[in-house]
Amino acid sequence: MIRSAIRSALGGGEDMDLLADETHLDMLRAVVDGEAWKRITYHQAFDLLAQAPQGTFNLAPHIDQGLSSEHERWLASQLGPVFVTHYPLNQKAFYMKRSPSSTTTPPLVECFDLLIPLLGELVGGSVREHRPSHLAQNLRDLAQGGETDKLGWYTDDLKRFGGGVDHAGFGLGLERLLAWVSGTASVKDVVPFPRVKGPIRF
Repeated sequence: MIRSAIRSALGGGEDMDLLADETHLDMLRAVVDGEAWKRITYHQAFDLLAQAPQGTFNLAPHIDQGLSSEHERWLASQLGPVFVTHYPLNQKAFYMKRSPSSTTTPPLVECFDLLIPLLGELVGGSVREHRPSHLAQNLRDLAQGGETDKLGWYTDDLKRFGGGVDHAGFGLGLERLLAWVSGTASVKDVVPFPRVKGPIRF
């Protein structure tokens, strides 16, 4: 889907040739025509980050603190577009399904983030936990203060409406994709509906 969108942008608009930097266009062509995008686990990502030269990051990578934006951008600069999978539960949303093969604490979840050069995360997705008892356990494991009480309605609704079936979903940052493809430095410059503080005077 993403390759198709990039291919369409490269082949269908003279604006790309007019406005984009040739180096940027070459990078996009390599993304479209290159090999399959790599997949690494969350733990493998931190193994790679540990190999970065001293002083590469403003925030030193620590596996318990998650991937920062600069870590994501660095990984994508080294690997090209890359899927990072199997994050720890405490780094992701409570509704993600635990990996059945996970033996770690905290447990790993069935999820991925797609990281791209220059911008970092473009897509995030996961298998959703549809069993109320397992969701309740996730909430207990992640509970901070009254979080379990605040989100109890979620598991109550699942029980009321039958829980559902195995399913998954993902979200793609459309503006981030546009910024990446167009070579725009700021996502704010490609949003279709800009937001500003206060009223807009026409």
